[in-house]
Amino acid sequence: MLDSLDLEILQDAGFWNRLFREDSPKAMATEEFNRLFVTSRYIVGDLNKFLLLLEREADHILEKKDKQKKKELDIIQATILENKQASTPSRLVMALESVEMLYQASADILKLESNTISIIGCDSGSDKSFDFLGLAKVIDCVKEIILSLWEKVIFYRELKLHSHLELISDSLPVIEKISEMESKKQLDPEQATLLKRKITEGVKKFFKAGVTIPEIQEKTTFNPRKLMSPEPKLLTSTTKELGNQNEINEDVVDKKNLDKDELEKLGKDDIKKLKTLLSEIENKKAD
Repeated sequence: MLDSLDLEILQDAGFWNRLFREDSPKAMATEEFNRLFVTSRYIVGDLNKFLLLLEREADHILEKKDKQKKKELDIIQATILENKQASTPSRLVMALESVEMLYQASADILKLESNTISIIGCDSGSDKSFDFLGLAKVIDCVKEIILSLWEKVIFYRELKLHSHLELISDSLPVIEKISEMESKKQLDPEQATLLKRKITEGVKKFFKAGVTIPEIQEKTTFNPRKLMSPEPKLLTSTTKELGNQNEINEDVVDKKNLDKDELEKLGKDDIKKLKTLLSEIENKKAD
């Protein structure tokens, strides 16, 4: 942060030494102090005004609602974690669908209208985030489901999580709650089965797409970026990497991720090129 604001000198012990030593040149100390003063004044004054221009409509949408509406509505922010590789459109679709499915199932459990969720904002920096507006009670339920998923992810973190999603999904408290509602005749068997299926599918998509919410970061010491990583097939090379045929990207071509079904889809020329590329990777590792 200090580097970005050109204030990195504040971390330099030598600067403070020069500033307060009696034998240091006054002109030098004064020049450095004046530069810091001008920068600081800009940060306190003009930078705040500039940041106002960057605010989104979604940041203030609840403020514009009357008091009653504020109590009824809430926002959940879903963040798609990005690392070195870019996301495919399929990953974004899966992430959005996961939140919608969890919202609809939660609304049905609470006996509320399910067609009440909308996207009111999106932002793209190092990560991509989407703001969903919906009924406050339903949003709370969705957050509870996601937080309970996170607890299971931490518990099963030593396993290959993508292959144990069924186990994780079936052990969520919301699934037990649906079974309890069914036993009390609050839900008929068919409705309970459909709700469980929608919750399970929503949770799987949420995890596979590598999505998180701010509430996860607030309640954990584990790194969501590592534990909630997306499926490899939902990632792609950057345009730069695709354009450079001379570079070998080991993250993109991983023979461990190639199963028989995928190989059968390739033509003879593709398989030949793939074998050559894998051979080059092995030689590179050996060197």
